[in-house]
Amino acid sequence: MNGQKKLIDSVLGFSPTKYVWIDKPHKDLPNKVIVKFKSGQTGSLDVKDPLSALWAKMIDHQTKANLPVYVEIDEESGVITSVLIPHIFTVQKLETNERGILLVHLRPSQAIHAVLPNSPNFVAMRDSLQAALDDGSERLITATLNDLEIIDVRTPPEHPGDSEDDPPAPEPDPPVSPERAEEIFNDMYSENCVACSPSSDCITFQYPLNGCWIRAHLMVYKMHDYDPPETPQKLVIEGNLEPFAPNDPDCGTPWGWSWHIAPTLMVTQPDGEHKYVIDPSLASEPVTEAQWVSLNNPLDTPSLTTLDWSIYYPDLGGSTGGSTASEATALVHMDGYRGSLLSNCLTYGPPPYSCVKRLFFIIGHR
Repeated sequence: MNGQKKLIDSVLGFSPTKYVWIDKPHKDLPNKVIVKFKSGQTGSLDVKDPLSALWAKMIDHQTKANLPVYVEIDEESGVITSVLIPHIFTVQKLETNERGILLVHLRPSQAIHAVLPNSPNFVAMRDSLQAALDDGSERLITATLNDLEIIDVRTPPEHPGDSEDDPPAPEPDPPVSPERAEEIFNDMYSENCVACSPSSDCITFQYPLNGCWIRAHLMVYKMHDYDPPETPQKLVIEGNLEPFAPNDPDCGTPWGWSWHIAPTLMVTQPDGEHKYVIDPSLASEPVTEAQWVSLNNPLDTPSLTTLDWSIYYPDLGGSTGGSTASEATALVHMDGYRGSLLSNCLTYGPPPYSCVKRLFFIIGHR
């Protein structure tokens, strides 16, 4: 393979302009699109190729947000061979494991990221992350898509923060029957993205690696649309979680989750009312709280916290507080994970993937 030029830079524009090729029929697409970077570098994309077309849309999205993009460019041909999206995070916790790998807990993220000790810029990245942890400042972090290995850490450009929305007052929510709980679960699962062609409003149940708080919030809003509406709560599990995930190309999370969240409903059973969790990313039917804990595969004793439906990103640490967000905001945040799901599908084929372990997972849902 030829040498690869690695670049993190903002984009000046495309040639031809994106209006010539974005969302156009395949027959009308140009043979090549040139991406012009602010540093003066350029790279080309064949937008007739589905993966390159996805990269072009990812680059355009970053440009609209006034954020840089990470690309690898073949030094001989000038073709862009890889695209990654840097994200803005705050650092919640740093710990080093027995192999010298720096495990990084970020907000917003349920998935733990890592800085490998053999990374060329390990010391600089470690020190920047530590400084961010110490003073609460943000970092613009680039990580690999599935391994979540951090390859770049820098100070982000100025950007507007997400506005929070005041949620409506919750309605009284009586318990549901087991049949109704099953119906609601199936309805939520019907919102699942088609991996190789995700719609603009689908939910990424088959991209379990990250984004659980967005999936949970979108499910809650869809339950509110029922007549009469359902007003579920949410359940957060915190701990050292290593769920089995055959919808991930590596069949699991590379460094584990530090937490996970899903909506819950009270369900009437012969012996009384019981809490059931609605989580199509891990299960194929409503499951009890104990079953859901088991599916998260905690390696230590986890903690559980019940939250109001309106909490979007939880404060964690046993707190019942957190940020709020509208359905529209959650849909926008979900879009990045739809792109990750599509990227995996175009690279590895559609999920689920071949795994040796035998555990409960989604295969087309019954």
